[in-house]
Amino acid sequence: MATTDVNQDVYAKEVLGLDAGITEDAIDADLVAKANSLGIASSTLQKRNTSSAFSASTFGSTMDQTFSATSSSTHATPRSSIFAASSTDLAHSGAGSFALYDQFIAAADEPLEQVRFRKASLPAANSSAQSLFSVSTHKSFSSVKSGFKSRSWWRKRSDPSLCKQGSHPVGTDCPEDWELEAVKKMGQSTNWKRCHSCHNLVNLPKGATHMICRCKEELCHICGGIWDSTTGCPNLCSNEAELEKRQTGFPNSHVKDGHDGTKPQSAAQKEAEKRTAEKRSLRSPEVQALMGKQALELSRFCAFSARTRSSMQTRHATDKLALLERQAEEDDALKHKHNQASSALEDRQIAAEMELRATLEQTARSVKLRLKHMEAYCQGRAAAAAVTAVTDTETEAAAGRVVTERNLKELGQQYTLRDGMERQQAAKINVMRERQARRMEELLDRHDAEEEALADRQLGESQAQAARCAAEQEVLTGTLRMLQLRLNARWSLQLDVLCREREEAEGLRYGAVATPAWPQEQFYVEQLCRQ
Repeated sequence: MATTDVNQDVYAKEVLGLDAGITEDAIDADLVAKANSLGIASSTLQKRNTSSAFSASTFGSTMDQTFSATSSSTHATPRSSIFAASSTDLAHSGAGSFALYDQFIAAADEPLEQVRFRKASLPAANSSAQSLFSVSTHKSFSSVKSGFKSRSWWRKRSDPSLCKQGSHPVGTDCPEDWELEAVKKMGQSTNWKRCHSCHNLVNLPKGATHMICRCKEELCHICGGIWDSTTGCPNLCSNEAELEKRQTGFPNSHVKDGHDGTKPQSAAQKEAEKRTAEKRSLRSPEVQALMGKQALELSRFCAFSARTRSSMQTRHATDKLALLERQAEEDDALKHKHNQASSALEDRQIAAEMELRATLEQTARSVKLRLKHMEAYCQGRAAAAAVTAVTDTETEAAAGRVVTERNLKELGQQYTLRDGMERQQAAKINVMRERQARRMEELLDRHDAEEEALADRQLGESQAQAARCAAEQEVLTGTLRMLQLRLNARWSLQLDVLCREREEAEGLRYGAVATPAWPQEQFYVEQLCRQ
């Protein structure tokens, strides 16, 4: 697997504009030190003093720095500045609260003391102050039962890396899920949720009524509840009247409790002050210059990402072409080898048949020659019987070669051998041809087996190359995503530091400034799996 696709030195020089010898870690350390000196760390880590980690589907091993819940340190990191409080939270964006729904569930299930999923507040249990089997409380006995259940091997264990602190209201995202908050800020959209089953990030596609994760889990895009194909959202988020009630639930409850309009008034004033501070930040020349610098870094990052991806695609295409050429050469070499073997066997078979025919022809000539001599020998007796008067010398000569019955019998056998010789020769030739055909068939079967083995091996090589390319593509996407998250975190902290410096210099409040929005093609987040 190639590891030179993302060159950190080239990235620091071309994207960040750093000189030789200056690393990204060095500028991050300087920025964090400046933020700590301005007191940004305390305000940031008050909302984020818990452990955070990537989900199983992301490359968390490359960014394994987490915040400990028991740590007393207040030093900020470049990544922590963008994960404090998200402006895209449904509870603050007016997407609707679940106060009335929570009150209804509490009133209906009060006799049964039912524990609802993701309750708004859950006090920490002090197990050391109570007896293990105390009869005055149900908590200790339930803790014993939960301890037994957790040790059951057949029970599915939940992932304890998320939501370790107190619960949050129904329909709101976990405030400790900094990855989800970063994705929302970069995407400038709230249509992102984390799947309850596989903990992957899921996006709402255009025109869809609910989210579908790659693990086939269906979620509500408003509250994140498990979507039902028949009834829809279990929290009735699709009902506009119910949403309107939820949106007006908190103000009505506050009025009933005795807060007669003073709190909404102060909230409006705070909102007006917030907008004024944001406008002041946007009008500041220093902030505008920093935003312009960040926009240039964004464009350079996009260009660097495009070049890196193009380089990887070119290398993959070159490797694939080289593999195809090598496989074509192997196919040609195997076919040439098979053709030579078939031709050699065919030549040997033709030579063997010609040799057999020559042998049979020689045998036929020998049989015919012997038959001719036997006929001449036997014909002398018949000629002697036909002649009535011969001289004494001729009679003595004829008496020297006596033709017996045995000679005549052998002559008849020779005639029979001559008559069946052609049929015997044809049978021998046919037997040879059948043997040669079997050998040729066996050779062709071996050739087919070799071709199948070669095809299987080439298919395995192609699949291995495709898997390797996909793995490299995934690693590259994860690396670019980590660089993008780190760059976006640095931008956010730079803006916070600059606004704090302007506040101390001018004595005026500066509002939060949004980081540059990433284009969709550079938004490296796991997209919805296409069905």
